[in-house]
Amino acid sequence: NLSDIHIHRRNGQAFPSVVRILPVVQESNFDAVLVLISDMSENEQNKLRTQQLEHRAVLGEFTAVFAHEVRNPINNISTGLQLMSTVLPSDDSNQEIIGRMVGDCNRLNHLMESLLAFSRPMESKFEPIKLTLFLKKIMDRWRPRFAKLKITPYFKPENPAITIIGDPRSLEQVFTNLISNAVEAMSKEGGTLGVNISVDNTSSSRPHVVVAISD
Repeated sequence: NLSDIHIHRRNGQAFPSVVRILPVVQESNFDAVLVLISDMSENEQNKLRTQQLEHRAVLGEFTAVFAHEVRNPINNISTGLQLMSTVLPSDDSNQEIIGRMVGDCNRLNHLMESLLAFSRPMESKFEPIKLTLFLKKIMDRWRPRFAKLKITPYFKPENPAITIIGDPRSLEQVFTNLISNAVEAMSKEGGTLGVNISVDNTSSSRPHVVVAISD
């Protein structure tokens, strides 16, 4: 048996193979030799894919740890900058610099969240969520940023007692990204950021809750 050898095709291309040489014996007479050649290209490709997956798994774990550790100081920096902004007069020349730095912190934070979601997919844990209270907490975290950009939040849900079943972490990321996009679009002129919750009963299967974030 010959393994880990390469044989060349007519076009000169080499491929990994295993060669087995077997004697053919009939009535104690040696009649012939069988040479069996097995193309191992597919096995080599599978082995390479397995190695690549193992490397990606290690890289994913490292990226998840890195993103988690970096996100905490980014949040601390952003909070400190917002406190500085509230202390300084509104016409202070440093307000513009602070605003840009806070925006950079938000973008870095969203980038770290994306890295975490990509490198280590979260297992969804569905539970009852009081949607009005859930959205109010998210909006409250944005109030310093709203005040800085002259954005007035408007949040008066049609049915404040709505409870849904969902994964809190995934929903928080969705709503935070939507609000962030809206704030970025309104950052130059300000305005009113409306968040509305309504129930859609037109579906034949089950009622749907509609959350609209709009200018």
